[in-house]
Amino acid sequence: EAEKERTEAIELAKKMGNNGQLISLYYNAATDARKQGYDKERIQYLKLAIASNEKISRNQFFRAPLYSAMAIAYAQADSLTLAESYLEKMENEVADLEGRNRETYVEALKNFEFANGNYSRALRYGKEHLEIKRSGSHYEEVQEAEKFLADVYESMGNKSAAYDHFKKFEAIKDSLGN
Repeated sequence: EAEKERTEAIELAKKMGNNGQLISLYYNAATDARKQGYDKERIQYLKLAIASNEKISRNQFFRAPLYSAMAIAYAQADSLTLAESYLEKMENEVADLEGRNRETYVEALKNFEFANGNYSRALRYGKEHLEIKRSGSHYEEVQEAEKFLADVYESMGNKSAAYDHFKKFEAIKDSLGN
């Protein structure tokens, strides 16, 4: 039902030429595709969101989260060259990677390094990302950051630290009712 409503909203936004709304609709569709494990659809929706973003006058604002999401999607789909190209786009086209756009940049970096098997760098960025997320109120994102660290520690052979972060992940999951 929600997918049907989104499809109708996309069609309406297309007819109205509302690219700002399309960015949001496509990004949310990509998020849903990610949660369902549909990598191809996720990437397609992100491409559509980026294309819509390029049609608006203040397109700089959404570049960081869109390029980050694309880099992560490609890294998680084992397309590391494409993931790296979106990291480079972020570095070349996005302002303030040390300020307001740091969170999305670090999230992309941690996923890219993990996919490349650079676990010590993935760990460093993963810890930084978790700290950023803990300073906010989006518990699902803290949960995902804890799970990421559990995966990194597991890959590094540190079962104790992996288990500690997995327990934190599960505790948040239980509190959210997932």
